[in-house]
Amino acid sequence: MSSLCCAFRGWVAVMVTLAVLPATVRAADAVPVDQLLPPGVLAYVSLSDVKQLKSRFGETMTGQMIHDPELQPFVGELVDLVGEFLPEAEAELGFSLQELADFPTGEVALAAVMPAGRRLSIVAVIDVLERGDTLARMLEKIDESLKEQDSEAQVEQFEGTDITAYALPEDAGIFSTFSYVVRDGRLVLTLSADTGIVEDILVRWDGENDRTFAESPVYAYVQEACAVDRDGRPLMSWYVSPIDLVRAVMTSNEELAMQSMTVMTFLPLLGLDRFKGMGGTMDMATDEYDSVTRTFLYVEQPASGILKVFEFPAIAQTPPRWVSDDVAQYSAANWNLQAAYTAVETLYDLFTGQAGGFARMVDQIAQQPGGPMIHPKEDLIDQFTGLMHFMTDIPEDAGIEDQRMLFALQLKDEARMQQVLESIKATNGVDLTERDFQGVTIYEAEQAGSGGMDPAAAITRGHLFFATHARLLEDVIRRDEAENPLADSDDYQRIAAHMPEKLSIVGYQKPDAQVRAVYEMVRSGELDAVTEGKIDFSKLPEFDVIRKYLPTTGSYAVPDERGALFVNFSLPNEN
Repeated sequence: MSSLCCAFRGWVAVMVTLAVLPATVRAADAVPVDQLLPPGVLAYVSLSDVKQLKSRFGETMTGQMIHDPELQPFVGELVDLVGEFLPEAEAELGFSLQELADFPTGEVALAAVMPAGRRLSIVAVIDVLERGDTLARMLEKIDESLKEQDSEAQVEQFEGTDITAYALPEDAGIFSTFSYVVRDGRLVLTLSADTGIVEDILVRWDGENDRTFAESPVYAYVQEACAVDRDGRPLMSWYVSPIDLVRAVMTSNEELAMQSMTVMTFLPLLGLDRFKGMGGTMDMATDEYDSVTRTFLYVEQPASGILKVFEFPAIAQTPPRWVSDDVAQYSAANWNLQAAYTAVETLYDLFTGQAGGFARMVDQIAQQPGGPMIHPKEDLIDQFTGLMHFMTDIPEDAGIEDQRMLFALQLKDEARMQQVLESIKATNGVDLTERDFQGVTIYEAEQAGSGGMDPAAAITRGHLFFATHARLLEDVIRRDEAENPLADSDDYQRIAAHMPEKLSIVGYQKPDAQVRAVYEMVRSGELDAVTEGKIDFSKLPEFDVIRKYLPTTGSYAVPDERGALFVNFSLPNEN
């Protein structure tokens, strides 16, 4: 296996350095890699155009920040540090970092493929147009490395194209053959049991074949759901079929093959056989977004088993008026708690073989001697609407360790929940104190929590509140409406304008406070011991220099007839 790692060191380094240095042009008429691959792709990731990726990254807020003149003294520190070990690394690789970075000239893709009735293969496709000299040296290095392990190149032709294959040593694991093809400015590398996967790619080279990965129903639906808001392909796209990938890995290993049968038998019982795949896209510097990622979970309907636990109906959502615009982060979700409870109950009864067993167990918990006599279903689950809110803030000039958090569950009946809390308080062994604050009862632990926390709970504003710090809970109680509600802020309104009217989950983050706390900690020298003084963090500029480059971000999730779509995005800051 060590020889294999050595042989692949060059092209692995290529992929790693893609995210760091610029590249050159790609072949404009190249067929997208997803059209070259046969059906049966289990995992896939593609950077559609390295040059465009680098160009668009430079236009983002982060890309602009890296080139800010006031940040250059610190950037120089990092460059000098890299320069200390770079020559040795380049000598070992046999290529300069710049050569490796310039090697890919267009699309770069990696896939795990297992066509029907075949064994697992790993495929990498790299556009290398006009990189003949570097390519020749790289292939020569791979050849030398494999020859040291007594593996000679075997060249055969398929439809006029040379396929160079090497039989791998026995310690190479489930793969027995390493192959490569160079055609039309593209390098194809494969690890497989034979050269069959290379032939599968070559017969699809012209992009006219109808039986391709791109036409696979689940992948095609995921990519359509995650399509970018502009002409052309997304900068990055990815896909994985988790269940099929696990099955492929287990069946490819003799020791795991028998266990795989047992695992696969349980999947339908859990409903996980309906989870067909997930994937997404990433784009940057578009007309609307500084950056945007979209992720789609494809679930064959109707969902069943454990998947029913994660049912989040879409509703109109706006931050409550008690959420102030000075929060660092706010999120909300509308969870179908009744469906989740029923799903857990059904699974319990199924696996224990006892019809009604879960209900009886819950009843026994409610009647447990010495307990609070609270029924988990009737007194808790049934009292929540399913809408929940979460927010964090960091007081001015405080550190990241002083972050405060608040969690709120919307109630159907405040009085009923108040009785529940009183029952808990009256239970032996539960150390809670209560006090009145502006007509609201606040429950607190008699002993303060770690890290300066003083947890507290209260029922008010139609919610059950839990806070890591009593002062934060008091702030919410003090105001029926925040002086500056988040819902009315310009930042939130900008984010909300890019969201659908009805949402399952919504999120908002203003990174200033959180980043500032960490930034000042680093700038003060608290990481000097970790870096052994090799980086002078005092050369970082004042936080206000980078503040203008920190975009406000938003996120949301919406249900779909075939699963759910999750979107996370940031907007460029307004000048």
